[in-house]
Amino acid sequence: MTVIQLKYVLAVEKCLNFSKAAETLYISQPALSAQIKALETELKLTLFVRSPQGVRLTEEGKNFCREAALLVSAWDDFEKKFGTDQKGGIVQVRVGVGFRALSTGVFDEVVNFYDNQENTEVFFTFMEIDGNSLEYLQQGKIDLAIDRLPPSPIRQTIDLNYFTLVELMRERQCAVVSPNSPLINRAAVQFNDLRGCRLITGLKGSSDDLAMQKVGQDHDLLAENIYRTNSLNVMMELIRKGEGITIGPESLSSYFSVATVPIVPEKYVPLYLMCLKQRANTPTFGALRDYLSSLYVNRSEL
Repeated sequence: MTVIQLKYVLAVEKCLNFSKAAETLYISQPALSAQIKALETELKLTLFVRSPQGVRLTEEGKNFCREAALLVSAWDDFEKKFGTDQKGGIVQVRVGVGFRALSTGVFDEVVNFYDNQENTEVFFTFMEIDGNSLEYLQQGKIDLAIDRLPPSPIRQTIDLNYFTLVELMRERQCAVVSPNSPLINRAAVQFNDLRGCRLITGLKGSSDDLAMQKVGQDHDLLAENIYRTNSLNVMMELIRKGEGITIGPESLSSYFSVATVPIVPEKYVPLYLMCLKQRANTPTFGALRDYLSSLYVNRSEL
């Protein structure tokens, strides 16, 4: 059970409608339903009765909401005194960092930016290959993120209208292979050239795994042998040893000492600075947005 889940329950209690509650929380309705269902399962309670006529609280739900409201109020008071926005005059910012931000050098620029910010304490969270920055933003785990969007199978359950996305750059997608692979002698490869290679991907159902599944389905690139890991460093080590390949951005080549061969037809994946729309007008987001936007010309705000 988390404070975020308590706030979700109270929003549904107030609206008596999951869709309207989701709008007030800036999350998708399926994500809200999933969180409350998980909480009900954990508590072994039924908080809401859903019917064609709408949503109503059970007696257990009413009791739960009374107690939850007290806890959330106390938590809000606590955050005002010791929370992540201000602490003793110091602004605290939680930044999610995708590996593309590392390999492209954007992360270095973010560090340079915060080096010149007074009274700021920054917490960096590295989004491993199974991470989902949009979900972390929705759940309040981070305040802003620098990452790609999750693959389309995940985005189907997330409403992008709740986010501000500032495109910083686009990277060409490549076959990421060992420096000793014969493929490095080619100027480019097609997906047909990659058939028979072992694929290295994230854990089953992770963002990286879903992205690779989509690529495999679109291009008939279904490998018989797959290595899975939730660590980018382990993935790159396997590739350096020639144990398999993956699909990723061109910048991985120099950063991880692997080789990248462009894939044709060409495809480019954007890197974004992102936050929930409700935070887009804060000085914390605006200053970093303006700084990074001044550095990268291939950008657009969605």
